Amino acid sequence: MTARAIRSPLMIAAGAGLAIAAILVPNAFFEQVSGRAPHSLAWGPTLFRVLLALHGIILMLASFAKRQSDGGTLGAGMSRRTWILLGALTGIAVLLRIPTLNSCLWLDEVLTMVSYGRPPLAWIFTAFPDQNQHLLYSLLAHGSMQIFGQQAWALRLPSVLFGAGSVWALFLLGRRLIGETQALLACALMTVSYHHIWFSGNARGYMGLLFFTLLATWLWLEAMDRDVWRTWLFYAASVVMGLWIHMTMLFVVAAHVAIFAIVWLRTGRQLAQLTRAAASFALCGTVALQLYALALPEFLRTAAAEVSPDSEWTNPLWVVTESIRSLRIGFASSAILLCGAVMVAAGFLDILRRQPRAAWAMILPALIGGGSMLALGHNLWPRFFFFSMGFGLLIVVHGAMELPRL
Repeated sequence: MTARAIRSPLMIAAGAGLAIAAILVPNAFFEQVSGRAPHSLAWGPTLFRVLLALHGIILMLASFAKRQSDGGTLGAGMSRRTWILLGALTGIAVLLRIPTLNSCLWLDEVLTMVSYGRPPLAWIFTAFPDQNQHLLYSLLAHGSMQIFGQQAWALRLPSVLFGAGSVWALFLLGRRLIGETQALLACALMTVSYHHIWFSGNARGYMGLLFFTLLATWLWLEAMDRDVWRTWLFYAASVVMGLWIHMTMLFVVAAHVAIFAIVWLRTGRQLAQLTRAAASFALCGTVALQLYALALPEFLRTAAAEVSPDSEWTNPLWVVTESIRSLRIGFASSAILLCGAVMVAAGFLDILRRQPRAAWAMILPALIGGGSMLALGHNLWPRFFFFSMGFGLLIVVHGAMELPRL
């Protein structure tokens, strides 16, 4: 690995431009552009400007940092056969999701179209009146509808693209954990999965959350091993996009931070790695906070105060027993359920034995998310755990392949 000091005039100029804009642009500008009443954004514009200046200074300082080069490329080494198979799976994934793409919208999708798809772009960027706002998805859906018209399929198009992209993200993570063949099998299952197809045609941010969860987890594992700035920055970018599309991405980041801290403390690695990781995690937080800054006051006033109605979905024991009961358990169903449990156990335990960091990174986000929802008295809707679907597929496929050996 080589390193050399660089001074980039372009980075210095860009950073200085951001800092100057933060000073010169008044708070009223953001309200005028978004069509908001004076002072309606409260302290949001001030927070946005402070973070803009901070990121400008960071960009200028980064121009004097050392550039690392490890001579490698992320995701390198894929054979022509693999490219063809992944391309075929992507095509099949898109084709399977087209038939229902223009079907009738359901309630949350209607709210997304009316409240966030149709208004001007600047207004969407500053609005967070309820938890139906998935900010990045709203911006993408608005752009799609501006190009293709206010059609149901245009509203859902970003979700379909995220669905096709998640096949590739799953392969990248799967190839690293369980090998190329098993990763392709997991991708094939995802391609034809009913739940994945349904969420791909759902005009919400959950499919994008799945995509960025898989991508960020793969990049995090790569960054832990390669430990170069470029990989950590790619990781930070994927996390920021995930947080921008849905705030539950925070559970994924929390798991990564906790696991990294434990691994670093136990192995006693170099201080340089801690510096790079801490800077990456901090950048995730500050950039995501800036993207939400203008809408954050409204979120804290309204969306954050939403309370789930009393229901059995706040009882985890009821959720489990009701899910089992809904399967209409008989002898055959019990046998299938038992086989599935054995495959999950075999797959997870083998990954835990060989790559403990990855194993914990696959289950901790769901545990942290579920625990947080229970603590807040929020309903445990199954869609909140959809981002873990890719992890589940990798574990099941690996378990099925490991059983004959065991």
